[in-house]
Amino acid sequence: MCNNRPIIQLPDYLINQISAGEIIERPSSIIKELLENSIDADALNIDIYIYGGGIKNITVIDDGIGIPYNDLIISLKRHTTNKIYNLSDLRKITSMGFRGEALASISSITKLEIVSRTKEDNHAWQVSNTDFLLKPWQGKVGTLVSASQIFDNTPARRKFLRSEHTELEHCITTVENIALAYPKISFKIFNKNKIIKQFIKTDYKQRIYDILGNRIQKDSIQVYMSNKNMEIKGILSNNADINNKHDYRYLYVNKRYIHDRMLTHAIKAAYSDISYGRQSPSFIIFLNIDSDDIDINVHPTKKEVRFLTGNVIYQFVSRAVNKAISDFSIKDILIHQDKSAKQEELSTNIPKQVSIEYNYNNKEPIEILTATDINNKEHHLGEAIAQLHGTYILAQNDNGLIIVDTHAAHERILYEELKDSFKSKKIQTQRLLAPIIYRMKEKFVQLVEEHEEWFNMLGFELKSYTPNSVAIYCIPSLLTGHNVELLLINVLEELNSMGHSILAEVYSNKILSTIACHCSVRANRKLHINEMNALLRKMELTKRSNQCNHGRPTWVYWSLKHIDKMFLRGQ
Repeated sequence: MCNNRPIIQLPDYLINQISAGEIIERPSSIIKELLENSIDADALNIDIYIYGGGIKNITVIDDGIGIPYNDLIISLKRHTTNKIYNLSDLRKITSMGFRGEALASISSITKLEIVSRTKEDNHAWQVSNTDFLLKPWQGKVGTLVSASQIFDNTPARRKFLRSEHTELEHCITTVENIALAYPKISFKIFNKNKIIKQFIKTDYKQRIYDILGNRIQKDSIQVYMSNKNMEIKGILSNNADINNKHDYRYLYVNKRYIHDRMLTHAIKAAYSDISYGRQSPSFIIFLNIDSDDIDINVHPTKKEVRFLTGNVIYQFVSRAVNKAISDFSIKDILIHQDKSAKQEELSTNIPKQVSIEYNYNNKEPIEILTATDINNKEHHLGEAIAQLHGTYILAQNDNGLIIVDTHAAHERILYEELKDSFKSKKIQTQRLLAPIIYRMKEKFVQLVEEHEEWFNMLGFELKSYTPNSVAIYCIPSLLTGHNVELLLINVLEELNSMGHSILAEVYSNKILSTIACHCSVRANRKLHINEMNALLRKMELTKRSNQCNHGRPTWVYWSLKHIDKMFLRGQ
């Protein structure tokens, strides 16, 4: 026990090693700190040499502005920096490195050597932590930092390192994470003096493809939105490909690779009604915001940040991702999936035909309620030619075969229509000739009373009849002929499980999705050709029609080239 031991001031060497424990977790941590210093030095070319997985040696060479002669020795001391001179600088940090602890921390657990030269110097200067003496040296403008014998003087920490191969992979990943945010900088990675990775200067989209390669889907979604305070750009996965296993999640704020639950949740929320099961979206998001609105000094390794206006940023990110998903059309997917498809507009010289829609409740075809002349739109999903087992629509376009899941497609169409109607408070309702009385648990009756206005917005008119029953006077028109009691109980059970203080707008989409699922056309329903075409045209005009409400694909495409290959034609 040490309760009675006197309080002492820790010696510098121990302070440095404690600080190193916060910053330097493994060899890749050293690479991260050194790369950030090189970036702050305006380097355009950075070479990273790794030996023994970074355990034996890490050397980073850049062509930046270099470290002045007078600053070389002081740069190895604790809490030294040229980025922060006062409190206002701390509140508005725009550089990558700023804490003034990295070199001192690295020096405390490695043998460290620095060679640097500025453009004003006639030659380079060298300093090491073995003697802290400045020596004239040969070298170009820029800086070389070499760290070797990592954790040799802290064996208790070194034993937690993994194999050289594993540590090398961590080092490569760290370089890639930083390189993704800096496409205008060239990066080279060497392992035992042999180059293993090289990323040349390019734009941010090409840098993403250079690093992630085939992990990026060909039909990925581009996102971009900006206002006077924020900008977001990046790539999102198209969840139509539910078999895609190459997931990736990269989040950058002001070019810093970070982990942030709030922003990740904002992205996932935008995918909420097109995600299948437990599937999570893949994304590479770059968010740029004013430095006054962010605090990056909340984590030793700067992996986390704090936002001044978190709710505003959350809404901005979610809205941008939602818009990108909504704007990603059927045409976009077809262009990506069929390399041989013509990218000019598809021909619209299709004979004029009566536009009809199927009334799935009355099983009678009716004319469409919309003013849009769908015959003037591009028919990307082609024209229906048959129905397969009452479940799938077969259609052909100029380049191949489209197979549509009728229920899934109609479900999405109804869902989007219900969402629009809900926002404009125009959900069509059906008043019952006589109220229907349903017996239910007392706590459910209380929920009906508490959320009466919200149920009205959804198209229900409900009143408590007794402590254990509810009277239904009006229902959404789409529910005519369906089991309203079962749907209502499901809604109340979920409301009860999620708490009485739930925000209606958060849960409304889930309820509207349930209504759409109950009301959409079921399997084994035979449709006429005109009814199938009406559904195809509706899909082309509906947002997010590539997936149903549960995230399953609504249609798949086989190009003629692919079909010919299946039958060994042209070989």
